Amino acid sequence: MRRPMFKWFITGCITLVCQLHGASAEPVAYNVTDLGPLTDGAATGINERGDIVGDSFAARAYRRPAHGRITALSPLPGGSFNRVTGINALGNAVGYSETATQAVHAVLYSVKGRTTDLGTFAGGLNSYATCINGAGDIVGYADTGDPGDTVSHAFLLPAGGRMTGLGILEGGASSSASGINNKGDVVGYADTEDSSSHAFIYPAGGHMTDLGTLPGGSSSRATAINARGDVVGFSRNAVGNNRAFLYPASGHMTDLGALTGCSDSEAWSINVHGDVVGDCIMADGTSRAFLYENGNMQDLNDLLSTRSGLILVKANAISDSGQIVGVAQVNGIAHAVLLIPAGNCCNASRGRLTSPRPMTTQ
Repeated sequence: MRRPMFKWFITGCITLVCQLHGASAEPVAYNVTDLGPLTDGAATGINERGDIVGDSFAARAYRRPAHGRITALSPLPGGSFNRVTGINALGNAVGYSETATQAVHAVLYSVKGRTTDLGTFAGGLNSYATCINGAGDIVGYADTGDPGDTVSHAFLLPAGGRMTGLGILEGGASSSASGINNKGDVVGYADTEDSSSHAFIYPAGGHMTDLGTLPGGSSSRATAINARGDVVGFSRNAVGNNRAFLYPASGHMTDLGALTGCSDSEAWSINVHGDVVGDCIMADGTSRAFLYENGNMQDLNDLLSTRSGLILVKANAISDSGQIVGVAQVNGIAHAVLLIPAGNCCNASRGRLTSPRPMTTQ
């Protein structure tokens, strides 16, 4: 059974709703807001209202309404840690929490503050929710519960329905779902016959389809899907490096490349306009956040309206209006951050690092 890695690179999903978007091909400058006081943290998702969710390295999940306080989200009773991985347009979020029996269960964090145990497959011990769409449909992965089996399968939990397994690719053993759009199309990754993992799409009403890899690559993962059905993720290439990819709804898997000086790149989110965000791994092991827009990958650090003493190391989600959340290093400490295109609304910080109101506990 694959266990989640409790580090800043845990990534959330974003449910996308179409809004106005500038048509200019000119680079956009971004104002940046530090989402402290939670240091050592990461923002993992944002919706079109500007509600943000994320994690602290102390293994606690949080939510920040667009114009409110950062609020800690409660784990399940008896649990010592919890995570949040995605948020939908209504402000409902998903993730996972330790239980009183030290298992891990997928959870729903309602907009009103309630944490609900979503359960597991019959006989299974652990489950993890990764994304929620506008209709309230939830995806993730869970232990199968088969005797002596430690594998997990991707699941779909329709709003008001029951957890349903999405199966596996032919010859494989495990699968995980990473994203779902408002149509109900699901993406993720699954084992293949040779024990590598391949990105998949499971269209609403369809079946699991292998998306393959970049030419010569051995493995791939799909991380997000937008309203048009465009898929992003990352794949090994012929020389063994990870490369961010875009798989358009009508097209083929395309290598998005990497920033100058980077050995690897990974895409984590895509909006309805086809703008992609992710991170790029430098030769020295450090990382940089990127924006892929109009066929060009750009270092987000080069797009800040002013220099603020931070380094953007990962972009986890981008909304249809272009707001981006992720992680920055500030004096060597990881901070959750929000980037807003300069000139837009939504209380842009005008190039200053600003902090929201103090955190409260829910």
